[in-house]
Amino acid sequence: MFPHAPVIERIELLNRLSTLERLNIGLDALLREYGFAFYFFGLDQSLSLVRPELTSLHNLPAEWFQRYLAEHQMHSDPTVRYAREHALPLLWRDADDLASDPPATQILQGYRDAGLGAACTLPLKAPGGAPCWLTLGCDSDDQTSHARLHEFMPFALLLATTVLDCCLRLTRPAAHPETVDLNTRERDCLAWASEGMTNAEIGAVLGISDRTAIYHIASACRKLGARNRQHAVTRAMLSGQLGGSASMTRARYGKQRDPARSLSTPRLHTGDSATQSSP
Repeated sequence: MFPHAPVIERIELLNRLSTLERLNIGLDALLREYGFAFYFFGLDQSLSLVRPELTSLHNLPAEWFQRYLAEHQMHSDPTVRYAREHALPLLWRDADDLASDPPATQILQGYRDAGLGAACTLPLKAPGGAPCWLTLGCDSDDQTSHARLHEFMPFALLLATTVLDCCLRLTRPAAHPETVDLNTRERDCLAWASEGMTNAEIGAVLGISDRTAIYHIASACRKLGARNRQHAVTRAMLSGQLGGSASMTRARYGKQRDPARSLSTPRLHTGDSATQSSP
């Protein structure tokens, strides 16, 4: 059994580390102390659907990881696919369908060739929905190793969220220096633009003029480094800045109301103080 208080204290000490390199060293030392020879933490911070941007911490062989990146194996990695689609931890031994196609089988074999024996993957979601995961592995595949994974699982969940929080803290300022946080009105305009609304429709729903809607969308494009409104919507969603605005706006105007049919409804122009604020 793992001593409860010391493990938690060791995990909390990771919050003091000031660089990703030091975090990687600290994570390696902690996990080796508790019998885990391998780990792989990944955080997808992409602002593009075709150019992935991965923040990672691992102690896997450098040659293996370089090949993993060069061959874009993240797209076919069954553990990453699982992390995108599930919330519960995955014990590799219990996942009969983990390798569902030849590329997935090849990637799993690559993990085995790198030295992983018994292993588990913990799915996570960063604020805004960015997928991330932590895989822990032993250097053998015996019963003792599987028992260690089971016993460490409650601590592994705390460890995964701590590492995620540290990575966000250490990478957020420099991850996308070309982007700036959107304000509430810009997020609202982009949210309704993602529904296919015109500027006039967005203005009617939010109680502003169509020219003001154009202004806010143009401002959002400038802050996000986007070329047009579709590009801005995509970058806002991938950066975690868009996702809740539409649902909040729907709640503000009532769940049963169809915005397209509410364009002529005067009540749209008499919302709460936030709705009536000037651009």
